[in-house]
Amino acid sequence: EKPTVSLASPAVLPANALKIYLHFSHPMEQGVFLDRITLHRQDESLVHGAFRETELWSPDGKRLTLWLHPGRQKTGVNLNIDEGPVLRAGETHTLKIAAHWRSTAGVPLGKEYAFTLTATAPDHTCPDPRRWQLTAPQAGTRARLKLIFDEALDPAMLHSALKIQTGAKTVPGAIQVAAEAKSWSFTPAAAWRPGPHTLEIDPLLEDLAGNNLQHPFEVDRDQPVTTPPQTTTLRFDVR
Repeated sequence: EKPTVSLASPAVLPANALKIYLHFSHPMEQGVFLDRITLHRQDESLVHGAFRETELWSPDGKRLTLWLHPGRQKTGVNLNIDEGPVLRAGETHTLKIAAHWRSTAGVPLGKEYAFTLTATAPDHTCPDPRRWQLTAPQAGTRARLKLIFDEALDPAMLHSALKIQTGAKTVPGAIQVAAEAKSWSFTPAAAWRPGPHTLEIDPLLEDLAGNNLQHPFEVDRDQPVTTPPQTTTLRFDVR
């Protein structure tokens, strides 16, 4: 069976984005991604040195984290000044996956895959849970708890960064992350019990540009961080 590949992160992302996720239907040959993946500008020219050489796969060998070169994505760094950012705001880019990339079983993709990425303005702002919209479910049902974020967040992190507590207990259930990573939902394993609940948020949860709840990705080392710590809990009542 031929493997397939899909884009597992938003196709619209800030120009200073750090990561792109690819999901394969089968575990893939490793150690070759720099020869199998290319990034092209709107005029079809190749973006040289677009990716960091670190190859990071999920334990099942199916999800690849592509790191856009941080030395080019971070303003004021030599590579950024000399070579420019990997992504240009306001332009579309094409991510191409070579047809001859093989699964670990030796079967090639068999066709070239191309994904269009649109870069918007750079993002230097921390995610702010105070601006998230939470829709609380009804007691006695297994209705989904729904969250709409103030911006797209790291889709891989969203599967583990949010937990629902009632008292000292974690509520078990299933998580769904929307394709554009701007919303999240949770379906409990058992019916909701009435009473106060808390959504616990990992303070290291990032947006697409690497800004987390505590500080932006680009920190001026000479200046104290003056932004107040973001909230890492949201409380809601199930009635």
